[in-house]
Amino acid sequence: MYLVAARPYEEPKVNRLEIFNECIVMLCNYHLFFFVDPSMSTELKYMAGWSLDLIIILQFLLNSYIYVQEGILIFKMYARSYYRRLMYARKHPDGKPEIEDKKSRSENEVVSLDSPEPHRLDPVTTEA
Repeated sequence: MYLVAARPYEEPKVNRLEIFNECIVMLCNYHLFFFVDPSMSTELKYMAGWSLDLIIILQFLLNSYIYVQEGILIFKMYARSYYRRLMYARKHPDGKPEIEDKKSRSENEVVSLDSPEPHRLDPVTTEA
């Protein structure tokens, strides 16, 4: 199968789900052979029909479970983001963060990414 060899999707979970879906489609196609064979008894065709129904229901339930689970994770992510924004808005009711104005810094101050305090550069003096 192409999906097993190529793994076209970036996430392994999506690759596994697509391989599972392709296997289910293959099983459904094999079940159709029972319905076109005239030598099969009607009882066997009836059982094959119920088996086909159960396979399709299994695929639907598993896919639904996975998509609902992903939806819940996305909802939690948005809820956390909204909660953080709400808490930030409560801390800063004016809507402005506590960041000093860049214009108030002098030209010889450098802001380090590691510390919030600016570092003062000493001017280089040359003796003549």
